[in-house]
Amino acid sequence: KELPKLVRASADFLDNTKAYLIDNGVVLFVWVGAACPQTWVQDVFGVGATNQIDTETGLIPEKDNAHSRALRRAIQLLPRGIRQRKTFVVVEKSGLEPWMKKFLVEDKSGAANMSYVDYLVDIHRKIRDLIS
Repeated sequence: KELPKLVRASADFLDNTKAYLIDNGVVLFVWVGAACPQTWVQDVFGVGATNQIDTETGLIPEKDNAHSRALRRAIQLLPRGIRQRKTFVVVEKSGLEPWMKKFLVEDKSGAANMSYVDYLVDIHRKIRDLIS
């Protein structure tokens, strides 16, 4: 089995009817959209709504159903780093979401910071200025 389709690392590409794994090799986020199907939320987290998901422990409950097994399998298929990742479950519009979004390299994470794309454009411009 293989991992689900990759999505660009920008909040613009997160669909609130889905859940995503966001991995940087050190921290793993399970982002759950506020409008994620109730059946998926029930199957994976054992609760009836996204606002009932336990975001404090960072644990993905082990449930005996296809959705739960698929999520745990996708996590297992992620490339291994040199140490165990810390896992955070983040529900859309929860307190952890602004912090999680700082890891989305294609987004600006503050007034003085550049997105990854802006950074590449800036570097390209500086190199062009140096050689001209």
